[in-house]
Amino acid sequence: MHFTFVVSVAFLACSGAHIIEWPGECFEDMDPGPCRARIPSYYYESENNTCIPFEYGGCEGNKNNFENIQECEKRCKVKD
Repeated sequence: MHFTFVVSVAFLACSGAHIIEWPGECFEDMDPGPCRARIPSYYYESENNTCIPFEYGGCEGNKNNFENIQECEKRCKVKD
């Protein structure tokens, strides 16, 4: 059992496996903020790897807030 584990770890280390790092804002919950401006925006939903439209209030909120779907997908979406 121990030998199998060691061989598996060695294989992964040598296979060129890369760790993907996503920007932190991609994992924040959607937050429209307390204001009421209703600015069309997009947020990234990490569970579904999708950018979803929402209305940003115009103040506060968080960084998971993109002006258009292209910006959201470029920053956060995992490429197939």
